Amino acid sequence: MKPSLRKPGCQLALCSVLLGLLGGNCWSQIRGPQLGFVFDKEEGVLRPILGIPGASRLGDALDLGLGLALAEVSPKQDYALGVTHGEDGKVVLISLRESDHPGSALTLESAGTGASRITLSNEGKSAALLFPEKHSLKILSGLPDSPVLAEEVDLRLTGLPEAVALDDDGKIVLLAVPENQGSRLSVYAHETGLQSLGIFGRISALKLSADRRALIADRENHEVSLIHEVLGGAQRVVLAAKQDGIHDPVAVAFSNQENRVFVANAGSGTIASLSLDGGLSAVTSCDCIPKTLERLEGDGVFRLTELSEKPLLMFEASATENRVLFVPPENVRRPDRAARERRANLPVTVQRSRLP
Repeated sequence: MKPSLRKPGCQLALCSVLLGLLGGNCWSQIRGPQLGFVFDKEEGVLRPILGIPGASRLGDALDLGLGLALAEVSPKQDYALGVTHGEDGKVVLISLRESDHPGSALTLESAGTGASRITLSNEGKSAALLFPEKHSLKILSGLPDSPVLAEEVDLRLTGLPEAVALDDDGKIVLLAVPENQGSRLSVYAHETGLQSLGIFGRISALKLSADRRALIADRENHEVSLIHEVLGGAQRVVLAAKQDGIHDPVAVAFSNQENRVFVANAGSGTIASLSLDGGLSAVTSCDCIPKTLERLEGDGVFRLTELSEKPLLMFEASATENRVLFVPPENVRRPDRAARERRANLPVTVQRSRLP
């Protein structure tokens, strides 16, 4: 019996047939690694960050069929919540999962129009939408598969918040509202209403953990605090201050296990890594002015800056080392395909900080 011979053309034809039958599964299996997505404010689009930490590049914008005035990407990188351009400014849910045809958008009519800010919970299961003209904060839960309008908070008595955080069930909301040249921190729950947690210098960022701990960045006092059980005793502990490397903190984040805290300091151009279980802390220089700590794919990978003509900076924290990495900017990222692929294989590190 003669051995069976397979021609390359037949293999390509077979893959083409399977691609049509399986709805793109062939392509899904051969697509390379991806760190997540970033919102391009200038173009009003979402762009993928292709590759791995230290060897990544920007991909082409997703074809959404609409322009976005603002957008927030889920920490799990499986969807984005955005507001469309125009006077109506509709809220749209954009799927980023390969199985759902990345870029498909669904208008959430129940959310209303005119949202000016979107805040997502730690796992992206709920979202808070700020409507300044209506003095309202709407809470969506069940994201991304079964989004529902779970709550609407009337802000006419409290004022518009400068920072918001919420839990993944959408049942507890933290609000930092300007008051007497400072910030009043309040917690809202449907059962208890609005309760004050005290006055701070100037709150720039908030996070709420799964076990109801509130993480607070205070730009005025150069402090990062933790409040245990926001619906209980609300005991406040200062985690770090200026002498510990905190200088004009603008963003905070919990680690995946919520046993570490990361702080982006605009005043010193650093990221502080603080242990919550007695471990060692570290401060890493980024030689930049960090704007955010948005989670990307991987354990302890965060985006530090927005898209611009400068490289996009990322922070990676591991058990032994923290490092700052960059993604080449759009205007220099690909004069041709060969050069793009060569750059994608070059790991690039800006600053490193080894933990003692």
